[in-house]
Amino acid sequence: MKELIILKMLNEVSPFIKAICMPASEELGLMMRDQVRYWRLNNIIRIMDKSQKMIGFDGNELNLKANPKVVLSIIDKGSLTDDDDLQNMWAGLVTSSCTEDGADDANLIFVNILDRMSTIQARITKHICEDSKKVNSLEGLLLTSEYQIPLTELMEIADCNDIQRLDREVDYMASQRLIIGGLYLKDDKEKSLVDDIVSITPTALLLNFYVRCTGHKGRIDSYWKNYIPNNEYKSPERFIEF
Repeated sequence: MKELIILKMLNEVSPFIKAICMPASEELGLMMRDQVRYWRLNNIIRIMDKSQKMIGFDGNELNLKANPKVVLSIIDKGSLTDDDDLQNMWAGLVTSSCTEDGADDANLIFVNILDRMSTIQARITKHICEDSKKVNSLEGLLLTSEYQIPLTELMEIADCNDIQRLDREVDYMASQRLIIGGLYLKDDKEKSLVDDIVSITPTALLLNFYVRCTGHKGRIDSYWKNYIPNNEYKSPERFIEF
């Protein structure tokens, strides 16, 4: 019964996968024959289904292609998660990889970032990228001002009450240059966690990564324009100092 359900789902996304990347379609066909890989196949089918909905593919001709190296990397790494939020991000990478000529391999670096990202890091990424204040640098890079958040709020966003685990997750993100800052808490027995403020500022790399994971493939500042206050957003020709 389970095999029939997965086969039905595969048949539903197969036209989309064939349209954007034939080698990926062949890879999924091989996974279908391997009982051990059924769980992974189910995960990648869900990712591809989310992607085709982002693109709006309805079974008709699609004038978009994706670089096989990128899509096969997504299949290999993305199929190892059944978390819905992470699958949405993988689907966004598939979507933002689709271009008219199918030659764009820019998402390869983001595939590697997402492959190593935990669910806690994904929750933190979404919040700080969406909530931070954006400015254009003199060089044309989109950056954010220093982002601070109460520790208790960060724990709620990350859905993690284990401060040791949270500290490790944030430290890892900093080591990968995805954020600047960390959980530098004051050693004061008289205060509570409510008093702690954490500085975790997203880097330009994390902002670019997050935007690509939403399926957006244009300029990063065009995605964030609506998030930048009118008095701080400048067109690409008029950058402001950060």
